[in-house]
Amino acid sequence: MTHARLLAPALALMFLSACDAGPGSEVAPSPDGTISAGEALGEMPLPVLPPMAADTCGGGALAGYIGMEAGSVDPARFEAPVRVIRAGSGPLRNRDPRRINFEVGSMNEIIRVRCG
Repeated sequence: MTHARLLAPALALMFLSACDAGPGSEVAPSPDGTISAGEALGEMPLPVLPPMAADTCGGGALAGYIGMEAGSVDPARFEAPVRVIRAGSGPLRNRDPRRINFEVGSMNEIIRVRCG
């Protein structure tokens, strides 16, 4: 039993030493002295996401229309051109970054507001 007590810590130390990433893998702390968990563990960085599309029509402020009935869109209330896109309509080729597109689902409810 004495050998087992000595063997367990030796094995644990051996396995933990295999976790060392080797020379040059030290992580420098940021200016405030902290490092992230990912940096500390040597994980790969997260992918960089593409920039969000510019809100060229002001559609971002119209998210309150989502879930409403398509008939609630009155084009006369908007300064920008408006298009209501019904479910199942084919691809639209004429793109206008100033236009507000209200996409309508199969239940006649607005599911998305975007520019184009």
